[in-house]
Amino acid sequence: VTLPTGDEVIGLHIGTVIPGHRFGLAARAATQGSDLRQVLVRFAKYATLVNDLLECRLEEAPPIARFTARFSWDVRGLERHAVDLAFASVVCWARQFLVRPPVVREVHLKHARTTAQKAYEQLFGCPIVFGAGRNELVFDADALDTRVSARDPELGLLLDRYASLELATTPVVTDLPSRLAQILRRHLVEGRSVDLATIAGQVQMTPRRLQRRLREHATSCSVLLEDARRALAPGLLAEPDANVEQVGFRLGYSEPTAFIRAFKKWYGQTPGSFRRAKPPAKLP
Repeated sequence: VTLPTGDEVIGLHIGTVIPGHRFGLAARAATQGSDLRQVLVRFAKYATLVNDLLECRLEEAPPIARFTARFSWDVRGLERHAVDLAFASVVCWARQFLVRPPVVREVHLKHARTTAQKAYEQLFGCPIVFGAGRNELVFDADALDTRVSARDPELGLLLDRYASLELATTPVVTDLPSRLAQILRRHLVEGRSVDLATIAGQVQMTPRRLQRRLREHATSCSVLLEDARRALAPGLLAEPDANVEQVGFRLGYSEPTAFIRAFKKWYGQTPGSFRRAKPPAKLP
């Protein structure tokens, strides 16, 4: 999705202009950590206070460490902007408030929009890998022990306490249709099977019980699957090397004609016409 501003990298720009600690209680509590490790662990813990779909994690595997970010459900393709904002904020904050700023080795991004590659390279100062399996900052694990230069330990404890209390009262999206939607989208993106038995196994149910539970929510697996396909199709068609047959197959259609009919029903035009109507980088 291209936001109304027309800025393809609005997340990067917001993350570099607005100080990281300005992003609510979660960021304030995190940035009062004693070192980079504690800052990232706290931010990962409280990420849902920033956005209830945001999931972050710190992974240590010396000599490198990885800070990952993803949306549990990529609503309208907004994940990339949120990830850009999170990564830009972390790096800019670290450069300003750590005793020794970390050196980022690589930035991996799931989206394949390379038109703004120079903007990413200029900000992060390292190679950018587009179309990666997940979003992650890759840096030296030794940097995790780097102390924060300006912090208030007492304020940090207080903010940490309030953030924990707020987290305990924040609802988590756990209803069955939302969980199934996430699973279906993930399977389609990864090219995995979307048959009923496989999907039911993901939520530890039998196919019959899953169907019964979904009926209680006035929906079905086929409806959720169509919704997932409809949401993913424009982004897949926007990829530079995409073609209609490949996208249809990736979305689980055995015949290109079936995908073409479905896309025309969703958007009022064929996938080919949709690709020709707008530059790929501007597709939703």
